[in-house]
Amino acid sequence: MRDRFFSSRLKSARFGHTAHIGLSPRGIAVLRSSWRGRPEQLAEHRLAEDAVAAPERLAPQLRTILSEAGCDGLPATIVLADEWVRLFIATPPQLAGRLLDCRASAAMRFQMLYGEPIDGWQLEADWDARHPFLACAVPFALLHALRQVAQECSLQLMSVAPHFIAAWNRWCNKLQAGPWFGVVNEHLLTVGMIDRQHLCAVRTATLPNAACNDPHLLNAYVAHETLRMNLSLPQQIQLCGQVPDRWTMQAKDALPCTRLDTGRDGLAHDPRSSEVGLARSGAYR
Repeated sequence: MRDRFFSSRLKSARFGHTAHIGLSPRGIAVLRSSWRGRPEQLAEHRLAEDAVAAPERLAPQLRTILSEAGCDGLPATIVLADEWVRLFIATPPQLAGRLLDCRASAAMRFQMLYGEPIDGWQLEADWDARHPFLACAVPFALLHALRQVAQECSLQLMSVAPHFIAAWNRWCNKLQAGPWFGVVNEHLLTVGMIDRQHLCAVRTATLPNAACNDPHLLNAYVAHETLRMNLSLPQQIQLCGQVPDRWTMQAKDALPCTRLDTGRDGLAHDPRSSEVGLARSGAYR
């Protein structure tokens, strides 16, 4: 998947500080990074429920938060919680030779999976006319709100990406052959299933409250998905984000789980805040 998903070109090169925004349906966090040091947290706020229910109402609240944080005029990245988006794998039609063919195939796949047309959603993907490809749909209303805020705050949008894609772009070239890949953010687990070194499916699941204390819950979920997708059980799963500590303790009969973002570069996910973790995942370059 291309690194700058839903991106716009910068009008001019801007060195120095960059704003990193993490946005979930519950809150927003804003960090600022520079070439010289670790990201600095500028703001963290809960979002009003009425704004989340209607993304077009987000703009005034986000504009106030970003202006008060001193982000006006900065280059910016935005990472969205996967709850905002729909991720899926689309298969190109046989003998596809045009981008239009792949778009039509992805739109049909979206309608088959979610029971509604693609109208109202912006569809982007790692378009491939020869192999199944990862696709993502984001509500137009949400994107419009983000672009409106960026314009009003003079932000230079470098990228807007779902959490899974931001993490996949960072880690896909460093993953071991065979294990599955996933991200955890608060109560949400998004898993990319890898078969023969290709991403063949993406699934998002809501974690029960007991998940943090039960390493076998991950086993059960992975086993269920392998049966549903007719895949071989992976020997390992590699995760990043708010990974429960119990999952990485190698409990007896549990699926080996490795955490990728160990914090050696100072950008480890803050377990106290899902939005800070989202923002930090946008600070990886």
